[in-house]
Amino acid sequence: MLNANTSKLENRGVNLHFLLCYASFLKKHLGNNQFNKLSTKDVVHGIGIEPTRREFRTLGRGVDPYNKRFTIRGLTQHQKKNGKLVAKNMVSFLEEPFGKALRKELLRLGPLSLGPPFVVPIGSTRSWFGRADFFVTHAWDRPFVELLKGLSKRQTTGSQSDLDHWRTYFWIDIFAVNQHYFDDDRFQELHEAERNRELANFENVVKHSTHGILMFMSPVNNPILLKRSWCWYEVSLAILHKKTMNLALSQEDEQALDDYSRIFQKEANERTIEENCFVDEFVVLFEEFNVEKSEATILSDKNWIMNRIENLVKLSKANSKVKVAIARLLMSTIDKMTNNQSSKGAINMFVELTSHLEGMEKCTSEVVNPVVRVLNKKGYKYKALQVCKEAVEYQEKCLPQMKLNYHEKAELYLDYAVNLNSLGRIYGDMFDKEYAMRYLKEALRIREEFRNMIADRENCGAHEVMYNIARMLILCHEKDKGRRDRHLDLQIAKEFIEESIKRKESFEEVQASLGACYVFYGKLLDMTGKDKELVSHHFNKGLQVQLQCFERPTSDQRVFFTLMDFGYHLYSRGDYEAAWEKVVIAHNGLLKTVKIQGTNPKHILGCINLIRNTLMGLPVFPKSQPLMRSFHVEFDSAKMNDLTSSWCNKKRYIRSETDLAYHTMSVIEWVRDTRSLEDRGHQFEIITEQLENWARSFIASNL
Repeated sequence: MLNANTSKLENRGVNLHFLLCYASFLKKHLGNNQFNKLSTKDVVHGIGIEPTRREFRTLGRGVDPYNKRFTIRGLTQHQKKNGKLVAKNMVSFLEEPFGKALRKELLRLGPLSLGPPFVVPIGSTRSWFGRADFFVTHAWDRPFVELLKGLSKRQTTGSQSDLDHWRTYFWIDIFAVNQHYFDDDRFQELHEAERNRELANFENVVKHSTHGILMFMSPVNNPILLKRSWCWYEVSLAILHKKTMNLALSQEDEQALDDYSRIFQKEANERTIEENCFVDEFVVLFEEFNVEKSEATILSDKNWIMNRIENLVKLSKANSKVKVAIARLLMSTIDKMTNNQSSKGAINMFVELTSHLEGMEKCTSEVVNPVVRVLNKKGYKYKALQVCKEAVEYQEKCLPQMKLNYHEKAELYLDYAVNLNSLGRIYGDMFDKEYAMRYLKEALRIREEFRNMIADRENCGAHEVMYNIARMLILCHEKDKGRRDRHLDLQIAKEFIEESIKRKESFEEVQASLGACYVFYGKLLDMTGKDKELVSHHFNKGLQVQLQCFERPTSDQRVFFTLMDFGYHLYSRGDYEAAWEKVVIAHNGLLKTVKIQGTNPKHILGCINLIRNTLMGLPVFPKSQPLMRSFHVEFDSAKMNDLTSSWCNKKRYIRSETDLAYHTMSVIEWVRDTRSLEDRGHQFEIITEQLENWARSFIASNL
């Protein structure tokens, strides 16, 4: 049950089995009513006790007899034979002989059920303590049961199975850090020395957490967390080390976020007076959160935190950086938990919450990219283009006029390069080679120029731009195979993607983007007529990397795009049966992402056409083969014909209504013409959105 190496702070993560066993212990000693009312602060110090030295006058031990029975402070201190008082953090205490009695009692009581009865997965009790997967940031004034329920939900961690969830380690300060205070100055000095040493290593815990940080932002409409100095520091660390941020939500918070998304989905003139008041209150409250107004129980902690934030991200920038990060977190959470109809609400919420930003702050990649990412995911390329282009044009105009030292210049220009990279990629997805190359090459130049300002020079982001240049050239020539510059462009693509792969393979941690590099390198080799086995090898490598790196690979549409590309390659080489296997899985997976996540349905049509073509090449119709049953095919030819014919009819209607030629359905040359953009752009977007929503409804009700 134990892990001997807990001397390092980051190794003091606790798993769900330990947390629920401890909950059983608390409930036994306090009774059901008192247990449900218990705050996290009560669990540490005792009911109604504030953690100040003045309060603790009981024999220098700091805990009265009643609270000593169950509090972390009361349980984890003992007096040696020589009279010396010893106090530990909970994890270290349970690792030592003095914690043996408590260990036995926790195991005897077993995990507490906080809801419907559950079965503890076999193998989940292997070790209570280990290296932290998640760093948990929470408010001590909130109910302890709220913390337990949030961590008990599998969707909180995104684990693939119950066993994986129970084997996840959470770093929680109340168990990992010595929380004792003593009236005796000798003991207090020893404690403070230990605490200061651990605070100095605090950054390593966030840095080494493999899955990022989990935030408890209850209640969502007025989160206590954002009033606490420690929260500002922890989020600042997550931003600095580029750690993933996740929300742990109670049932009430999930409902509240769903309500907010429905309100924000409406435009201001469509909302009721009450809804507009609610939005205004929510936005004003969010704006009023301020790092310098935040609180800490111990004044010396507040001073220490402010100094650390100043050194990490600058106090003057902390407000905008942390609040943008929180707004991004809220948007991504809403987008995950709702269908396509609420994605507009998620974007509108983010825009409203960042509306107080001005000038360059409003154009940073941290503000622009979340909106662009959601729009791209839903297939709204034109809207994504508008958002990104406005930011780039503003930065392009203002940056040369600003008086900056070299460090400030590097920071702002590198952020500008992120937006250039995003804009170039959008143009590439629209097969506009000229504009895409212009923005991507400028992004690459800036990143290479300022790579010396980045601690990890090899990870300056240039490899991503190289990949996007190669990707854009491959897509353009995949669509139009008769271009005269094909040979030269594919040679350029080969050089860029090989360099991108070389740099990514040198990183200590495997990145999901490496999988995409392998896939596009496979496509490039296929286009240049290379050996079939070599092409398949790169597709397989890309697929394996994606399955390894994505949080939910079985529901990630990027995996299904890879399978579809792989299937197309196999089909073009005449291997129809292998192509059928890949494309059917891709088709069924994309159907689910449209139904559940509201993603763009047009990719399914590519699968349908490929399935039809593959069927023509198969010697035996696969319904009579085990292949059909093994992949649970949801392919109904009649319904697919209905879907594709209706789609084509609606596309024909769009062309007639917007006066667009055939090629402008996929190529946006008309965007360059301001008059065309004004007269036809918005109408095109509205009707296209109606088409995609119709297709989603058709798929949801018929397939």
